[in-house]
Amino acid sequence: MANALIAKGFDVVGFDPAEEAQRWLVANGGRFGEHDQILADCPTIVLAVVDEEQIRHILFDGKNKVRQLNSRANLLCTSTVSPTFLQEIAPKVAPVSLLDAPVSGGAARALKGELAMYLSGDPQVIADVRPILSAVSSQVFEVGDSLGTASTFKLINQILAAGNLLVASEAVALAEEAGIDLPSLSSVIGASAGHSWMFDNVASGRIEEIKAARSAVSIFLKDIKIAQAFVAGSAVRSPTIHNAAVVLNDAVNRGFGSADAAALVSYLRGMDPELKSYNVHKGGENEREV
Repeated sequence: MANALIAKGFDVVGFDPAEEAQRWLVANGGRFGEHDQILADCPTIVLAVVDEEQIRHILFDGKNKVRQLNSRANLLCTSTVSPTFLQEIAPKVAPVSLLDAPVSGGAARALKGELAMYLSGDPQVIADVRPILSAVSSQVFEVGDSLGTASTFKLINQILAAGNLLVASEAVALAEEAGIDLPSLSSVIGASAGHSWMFDNVASGRIEEIKAARSAVSIFLKDIKIAQAFVAGSAVRSPTIHNAAVVLNDAVNRGFGSADAAALVSYLRGMDPELKSYNVHKGGENEREV
C-alpha cells in the first residue's frame, strides 16, 4: 500500500522492523520513521500488519497503556481481525478516529493500488480519508457505520477463500497426479462452472513456480482461526471451517507456513514445501522435479 500511496503523491512515513522493508520504502520515495514518532505526529495512520497481537503492540505499551497518539489522527485498520476487536480498542484510543478497513487482493494488487476494501465507521471520517482510500483501493465497499461490520464482511470472504483454496488445491493435485497439462486445464476450467479466482491463483502458482509467497499459508490459518472463534458464538454448523483449520494447521506444522498458498498442492501430494513445480513425477521419498 505504501507504494500505491507514494505513486499518488502522498508523503509516506513508514515503520517496519525488517531492515529490508525499511530500505525498500526509502528507495521507492518514502521516509522511514520511528514507531512512536509516527503515532504522535502523523494525521492519518494506516495499520497493515498480520494480526491483533501486532496491533496491540503498536498502539499499547508493555503495561497495556495507550502510546502517545496524535489526538486528531484518523486510524485505519486494514488487517483481518475479529469483528469485536476494534470495538474493544476504540474507546481506549479515543479521541483518535478509528476506521474498520480490511483489504483483500494480495501483495500484487496492493502494489498497484487495486485492493478491494471493506469499510465501516464514522461517515465523516470516511469522507476525510477518501483520497487515501482511492489511492490504495480500486473498489471501496462502504458496509456500515459501526466498527466490526467491515471485519465481519472480510471474515466471510476469508471463509470462502480458505474453502476455495483447499478445493482448488485438491483439484490441481489430482490433475498433476493424472499428468494433466495445467495450462490446458486452466483454459478449460476458465470456461466451466468450476472456475474460481482461487483456482486461477493456485494453478498459476504451480505453472509459474512461484517462490515468494503472494499469500502465505500461515495467513490463511490465522484467518480461519478467527472464523472458528466467530462461528462458535452462533448456531451455524461449520464443517468447512473446521476441515480447513485442520488441513491448514497440519500444513503449517509440516513446514508450509511461509510458502505461497499454491504450495498446498505439494502438501496434498505428500511433498516437501520446496517442490512447488507441477512438472513432477510420482516417486515416493525420492520424488524430484523433472
